[in-house]
Amino acid sequence: MTEMTAEQVRAAKVAAMGNELGELCYDLYREVAWLHVKWQEYRELFGASRERVELLNRAAPAFFGFLQSVLFDDILLHITRLTDPPRSVGKDNLTVQRLGALIQSADLKLRVDKLVEQAKQQSEFARDRRNRWIAHRDLLTARNQNPQPLAKASRAAVDQALAAIRDVMNEVENHYEKAQVAYEHSIEALGGAGALVARLERSLKGR
Repeated sequence: MTEMTAEQVRAAKVAAMGNELGELCYDLYREVAWLHVKWQEYRELFGASRERVELLNRAAPAFFGFLQSVLFDDILLHITRLTDPPRSVGKDNLTVQRLGALIQSADLKLRVDKLVEQAKQQSEFARDRRNRWIAHRDLLTARNQNPQPLAKASRAAVDQALAAIRDVMNEVENHYEKAQVAYEHSIEALGGAGALVARLERSLKGR
């Protein structure tokens, strides 16, 4: 495999898809990749094992409890942004819902629109929590008086939403570039969660 710079990725997409669709796919590519990096970091800290969670609790339980909540909410917000309508409050949004309008092939547009709809459905749990709990705090929900409980949010639900978003991107990328991006295997950034865990393990062992 040949490693490409960000500018080379952008240029390849524009060459294969044309300016407007290529630029949009590059912007989405970056957002989807970043979302997967954040999710990988979250899973490294809080979803790896029971022993990992116990390690974090021994080190700084209040801080890591706070961090877990903040990171999870941020990931839910990121999912909803990527699957929101093309426009809101009069402004354009960077979202997979913009793709269909820029695709000339009727067959591809039909497939992409169907996958986008599936991604929207898989993301509804995150959108409900954003609208009633994260971006806004619904009064009845805060008081436990809302007859409609918040949609359940779990790691499995996030995995399904991310898989649906990947399906959209890979459908377009495979059609035009004859290749897919392994978003789910994003490379951990240097100095990420793994480095933090290693330092905590060494520190606690030395006590």
